[in-house]
Amino acid sequence: MKKAQIAFEQDKLDIAENTYISAIRLDQKNNEAYKGLIDVYLKQDQLKEAKETCQFLLQIHPDDDTAHVRMAEIADKMGDKHIAISSLKKAIEINDALAERHFLLSIHLQDEGEIKEALAAAVRTVDREPDNPRYLDNMIELAIMVGDKKLSERSYDQLRLVNPQNSKLESFKQKISAL
Repeated sequence: MKKAQIAFEQDKLDIAENTYISAIRLDQKNNEAYKGLIDVYLKQDQLKEAKETCQFLLQIHPDDDTAHVRMAEIADKMGDKHIAISSLKKAIEINDALAERHFLLSIHLQDEGEIKEALAAAVRTVDREPDNPRYLDNMIELAIMVGDKKLSERSYDQLRLVNPQNSKLESFKQKISAL
């Protein structure tokens, strides 16, 4: 596994792939070897192979939250937003502590026009990391879209405190006052 990781980091992807496959032959339930192999396929833009490997990994380890996140990433790259969303929801169901997962879910839901659900995910994101300007920015945008003035104002004030140099503050202020 260490040899495969080093090869991957050095961009020796053929060696990394073969080494991960060898590790899987030795231990067919080694989820880290499968994840490494998925990463190799993703780096090579071999999405079909990445998806098949991830699907197999999820069959043997259905409660591996990071495998669900990888499936979401693969599905997104393949243009399948519905699988990306359902995979992120499953990952969050298993482990909901990570803000980035909620943020990604919010972005995907927004792309699909599910603005209220996207806002709910954005709120969960900020609950986990309240001082992250990127997360606050997303929540303000969504709160404005749904017309929630109180949440918009609260989020704006929080963003202003965390990142007073944010170039969007004036624009947000104008949009919020128009609500």
